[in-house]
Amino acid sequence: MKLDNNTQALTESAIVTALMVVFALVGIYFLGIIIILYPIPFIVLGLRHGTRYNILSLIMSSLVVGILINIMLGIFLFIFFGFMSISLSYMIKRKYRHSHTLIFTTFILLLSTLIAIAMFNYIAGISFISELENFINQARNISYESITNMELSVYQLEQMKQMVKLMYELLILLIPFTIITTSLFIAYINFWLSIFILRRLGNKSTEVPKFKRLRLPSNIILGTLVLIGGALLIRYLEIFYYETLLINIIFLLILVFFLQGLAVLAFFIDKLRINKVFKIIIILLVMINLFLIIIIVLVGVLDTLFDFRKIRKVNIP
Repeated sequence: MKLDNNTQALTESAIVTALMVVFALVGIYFLGIIIILYPIPFIVLGLRHGTRYNILSLIMSSLVVGILINIMLGIFLFIFFGFMSISLSYMIKRKYRHSHTLIFTTFILLLSTLIAIAMFNYIAGISFISELENFINQARNISYESITNMELSVYQLEQMKQMVKLMYELLILLIPFTIITTSLFIAYINFWLSIFILRRLGNKSTEVPKFKRLRLPSNIILGTLVLIGGALLIRYLEIFYYETLLINIIFLLILVFFLQGLAVLAFFIDKLRINKVFKIIIILLVMINLFLIIIIVLVGVLDTLFDFRKIRKVNIP
């Protein structure tokens, strides 16, 4: 029986490896965005047969991609997605709380991204962040040229240029926030889809994470105060780029409390049994209205304090 199980696991590992090599090639050459889904089959494989098969298949797939295209690309592929895939497989299998799994996996993916950037800087001999800043500055110059060609008064032209300048400067300042947000998004997509597929394959013991049940750690308020206090201390001591640090912390906190507030909204919409189409419309309207975004952020903060949904008293993953 054990031999049969091992044979099945090895067979599935070989199939997943072959399929994901093709998937990676399609993602690299034709449809780049789909590459963020690359870890999912490995995670499912690890959940079905054990983490070692996840690691084995990941290594083989990355190695083949490296041989076919470029060995450094294969290494980058493994570094960027491998550790996240392994951590998700391990934590889901051991039924860690969903919020803890997502936070830890986001941290792992962020760390993997930083390692990949450091390797890129070392191998290419150029700074990835500097190149990104140059790209943003080029986009700003193109925007300036477009504005200049518009029929505007001198005053209007200067106002538009100042607005564009501030917008692109903010984009550069928010590069760390963008990397963190992207890591969170990729981690969540892989987390949700892996469990969804696993249940479709017949494993009903793992619950698909529901967004309406999303809740931040109970000590998030204390953590928020510590982060802001630390940033202000850095400003007082005039240590490195405190403005950049403070802006990224503020945007990150707004994001996490907005997500919690949105989860509260989704929870009570479901309680009221509102039609799914109207539910989507309501959530979209909230996401594009600045005033409603502020309200939802406040709801997220208050829910952390008062637990409007009363889900802390229930044993929810």
